[in-house]
Amino acid sequence: MAIMGYCDSDWDGSLDRHSIFGYCYVLNDKGPLISWRYSKQRIIALNSCEAEYMALAAAIQEEKFLRQLLADIQGCTTSGVKLYADNLGAIALAKNPVHHQWKKHIDIKYHFICFAIEKGIVDLQYIPL
Repeated sequence: MAIMGYCDSDWDGSLDRHSIFGYCYVLNDKGPLISWRYSKQRIIALNSCEAEYMALAAAIQEEKFLRQLLADIQGCTTSGVKLYADNLGAIALAKNPVHHQWKKHIDIKYHFICFAIEKGIVDLQYIPL
């Protein structure tokens, strides 16, 4: 069994300027929905790329849990999980482990995304929405 995820975020979508994000995970490409979340981000993103980057962090945290759960059930580990997102800027930021000036202000807790991609835990892919 393989896990696939989809992640998205708006920017500045609520009255208090917090972005709203959501993700969902399915088993296989046509399997059942096994996990989802729709929530307001805790901090205010400065642009849509940052909002999507923070949404990716939340989605990858859930992916780590689901991956371990599936490994416990099956008795073996699964390969890299495909995670789809629609913001090319956030994907480029996540796939580039170099800490540029642009992402210096983003809280360090979100930068584990780069590690997950580098180690093959997550296969981050673009999907136009």
